[in-house]
Amino acid sequence: VTQPRGVRYLERDSIEAHLGERIAPFLVVQRLGAVQSDTLDHLIRVELPPLDEGSHESYAIQWFAFAAIALGGAGVVASRGRRSAQHEVRRAAS
Repeated sequence: VTQPRGVRYLERDSIEAHLGERIAPFLVVQRLGAVQSDTLDHLIRVELPPLDEGSHESYAIQWFAFAAIALGGAGVVASRGRRSAQHEVRRAAS
């Protein structure tokens, strides 16, 4: 039975276990618009992204605002529909 050649997550420990040997602790990333080269002369060190909270708070505020707008809009539509129905009942009674 052959094992699959793909991995689901790029985790160094699991890839090393799958390959049965150690791998280098870095990734090679092609930058958009970068000149293609067959040599290793153009390698640069890319800083790791900071491990902070990121923009989760602003996304949460954004989605709560969307929910508030949707609920407010639904309330306006329901209110107008109710007023329109009452207006029709009054007109029919006259």
